[in-house]
Amino acid sequence: MKKLIIISLGLFLLSFSFFGCSEENLVMIPDLRGMEVTKAKSKIEELGLILVSEKGSYSTSVEANYILAQVPYPFTEVKKGRSVSVKISKGPPVVFCPALVGKKYGEASQILKDLNLHVSSLVEVNDYKELERQFVKEQPDNGEKKKKYGFDIRLGVILRQNPLPGTEMKINKEVELTVYVPDLPSTPNLIDKSLSDIRFILESSGYVLGSITYIPNSGHARGVIYQQEPLPYAHAELGTLINVIVNEDLDEK
Repeated sequence: MKKLIIISLGLFLLSFSFFGCSEENLVMIPDLRGMEVTKAKSKIEELGLILVSEKGSYSTSVEANYILAQVPYPFTEVKKGRSVSVKISKGPPVVFCPALVGKKYGEASQILKDLNLHVSSLVEVNDYKELERQFVKEQPDNGEKKKKYGFDIRLGVILRQNPLPGTEMKINKEVELTVYVPDLPSTPNLIDKSLSDIRFILESSGYVLGSITYIPNSGHARGVIYQQEPLPYAHAELGTLINVIVNEDLDEK
């Protein structure tokens, strides 16, 4: 009986010694996510572990060289000497500023939006000849008398951009645009003019006759215009169609 007690006590002490050593060799992995990689490496090595970096990825929320994810997960207990794998953020994705000069503002704005870029400011220019003179000063003269711009100057066209095309940018950054917005001429007043007269007026003013609608109106002389769209003296590009209503009853016999 005494011998049995001694054996049991020995087994208990052996078991305590074994499990006690195992507990002492276990460490809890800290949460490394969002930590700068050099600090994470130092912290892991202090615990007797090894930090292993895996190929990272772009992230809009975690800066470059900071940890995105880790395996094993935080607060897992492991033996000393175990490796902890981490993925390192490469920071926000990088895009290249697109070529926008010569495009209409609406198209340029959509291109930027598709790249997660934005218009920071819009500079309006109404005298592109002055801009051309500035442009020529900025460009080396190679002896060739080239056209200043390789596109048609028209309302809403982008003349300049900053940054220049091909510039490396982070997403959500901004681009400054210079757009051509000329001082538009005014439409002529066609009210109370005859249909034959307005054809000459429109031709000489640079506008185009659009639809003609005949509706009687007792408030005006017969055969004259009493309504037009766009309205008289409205600002509109040359070549704009002007629709008119004529005081005439075509059903009258």
